[in-house]
Amino acid sequence: MNKMIMIVSLAAWFAGQVYADTAAESLAETAAATTAVQSANLADAATPLLSLAKTNYEAADIDNDGALSKNEFEQFVNINADAKLGKASNIRRFKVYDRAFTKIDANENNQVSWQEFVTAQAK
Repeated sequence: MNKMIMIVSLAAWFAGQVYADTAAESLAETAAATTAVQSANLADAATPLLSLAKTNYEAADIDNDGALSKNEFEQFVNINADAKLGKASNIRRFKVYDRAFTKIDANENNQVSWQEFVTAQAK
C-alpha cells in the first residue's frame, strides 16, 4: 500500500512539474509576445512624433547649417513645447534650456546635431 501511495504521489508531483514547466514556458512566450507588440506600438507611435520633431528641428535651424546653436535650440524647445512634444514643456517652464542643451550636446562642440538629439531621446 505504501508503494502505491508513493507511486501516485510521484506521478502527481511529476504531473505538477510538467504543468508548472509548461505554464512557465507559456507565460514567458506570452510576455515576449506582449513586449514585442508594445515595442512595435511604441515604434509606430514614435515615428510621427519623431517626424514632427525633425520638422521643428529644421525650422529652428535658422542658419541651415544642420546643427542647433544655443539660441536655435531654445527656439526648438519652444516649438516642441507648443506642440506638447516630449520634455520640452518642462524645459521651458523651468527655464533649463542650458542644462538640456549641455546634456544633449554629447561631443561638446556647442551645437546640437539631429543625431545627438535622437540619441538623447533614446536614453
